[in-house]
Order: sequence, then structure tokens, then C-alpha cells
Amino acid sequence: VVGGLERNPAHFVWNLASVLVSITAMAAYAFWIDADDLGGRLGLNFTLVLTAVAFKYTVASNLPKIPYLTSMDKLVLGSFASLALCGLEHVVA
Repeated sequence: VVGGLERNPAHFVWNLASVLVSITAMAAYAFWIDADDLGGRLGLNFTLVLTAVAFKYTVASNLPKIPYLTSMDKLVLGSFASLALCGLEHVVA
């Protein structure tokens, strides 16, 4: 007997990736804060980083442990990089 199983990625896209993309997109709100309010900008950015880290640990606890990067892992790393670059931009500007 031969059978095949296939994972439907729609659950991960709608319930996980969309939330992470939304968290990362909220970093744009920091640019509406006055440029002189560095604390407000960095506070928002740091809050989003902490939210993304908490989300990553929650997601990781529900996904199987595998020794390679999945598309979700790459999305999480891209999210962290985007948030870090936004924070760096606030400090430099």
C-alpha cells in the first residue's frame, strides 16, 4: 500500500505569516512619531521586537523541530532584520 501525505500551508500563511507581517508593518507607525522623540520611536520599535520574539517562541513550540530553515523561519529572520534596520534608522537619523 502506497499513500501520500501533503501539508496544506494555508493555515500557516493565514494564521502565522500574516500576523508576523502585520507586526513588522507596524514599524512604519514609528515614522509618524516626531523625529525629535527618539524615545517614543525606539519604544515602539523595541515593543514590536519583543512582540515578534514572543510570537516566534509561540510558533516554534507548535512546529516540528527540523535541522533546516523553513519558509516560516526565513520570514521570521526577515522580520527581525527589518525591525533592527528600523531601529538603527531611528538612532542614525
